[in-house]
Amino acid sequence: MQEYFQNWGSIENPIRQSDLNSLFGSVHRCPKKFALSKIYPGEGGSVGYRMALGEIVHRAMENILKYDKHPNIKRMLSYYEKKKRIIYDEKFNVEYYQEMIDKIIQDRVFKMISKRVLDVERSFLVEIDGYYLAGTIDVIIKGKNKNEAVIIDWKTGSPKSQYEMDHGYQTQIYRLAVEKGTFFLRPEDTESGKDYYKSYKKTGQKNQFKKKAKVIFAHLNEVVPARRDTERKCRHYSAEKMAEDGKVKIKKGFPKGPIYYETRPTDEDYKRLVYAVRTAVAMGESGLFPEAMGQHCERCHLESRCVSFAMNNDMKQEVMGVMQELGIF
Repeated sequence: MQEYFQNWGSIENPIRQSDLNSLFGSVHRCPKKFALSKIYPGEGGSVGYRMALGEIVHRAMENILKYDKHPNIKRMLSYYEKKKRIIYDEKFNVEYYQEMIDKIIQDRVFKMISKRVLDVERSFLVEIDGYYLAGTIDVIIKGKNKNEAVIIDWKTGSPKSQYEMDHGYQTQIYRLAVEKGTFFLRPEDTESGKDYYKSYKKTGQKNQFKKKAKVIFAHLNEVVPARRDTERKCRHYSAEKMAEDGKVKIKKGFPKGPIYYETRPTDEDYKRLVYAVRTAVAMGESGLFPEAMGQHCERCHLESRCVSFAMNNDMKQEVMGVMQELGIF
């Protein structure tokens, strides 16, 4: 365990932005599973079709904005399957994603973005409370004034609630990166923060932005704008679903995506981010990652490793039963 997490948070081994999401981003994720996947990276290394297509669509957007190439999703998926990873799960409609990309190219907001691009798929290191975090920003464009930049983040999966977009770790980290981070070329292999550091040593450059930045999430599927939500409930609906429910009347020219959501973070979000970083480092140093116990344990491909690492599944279920009786879970 200690090799991956040794000096975690240092400039030589920064914490990836996605690591924080894996540890704290969802009640359905298990911190111990995240740790075990880093200790035994060769086990269960396949990826779901949805994630694979998400990565491919990101590369497609890079081809459009950086190289002015119209991508072929089917060809990119075939290459991904052969060269990168084993893909599991049901196969999603590749034609749908191709149509989506074709539609995005014609979107008037996307055309505006393409004219104001400062950088595409650029990785960064940024120091937060004495610790270093790393990640990759999809697109940075010019803001309305010279002291402002706008970060665009492509989303291909299920839409997030406005609350998540406003106050998530990703929003805060990206804003800080553009304001004071160091940028470099995206590493080919991003299994650990050390990969970012290697790329930083080769291609790192001083922050050419140093601007206040706002973050916009671009949901690429056919969705309509969400209502702002302070109760953490997602209120995104597809245009078709809204029409079926009678909540929206579809007229000629009805917007079908992408839809762009501006975030509104608060000062408290930075404090939450610092707390999360300190907690992550403490877990890495101690080797103690809490389990998210539940029925998913039986389906976890690292369950046997978890047994030798801590309590076995029967013990977990017994603990779960007691917790449920007490009304804790």
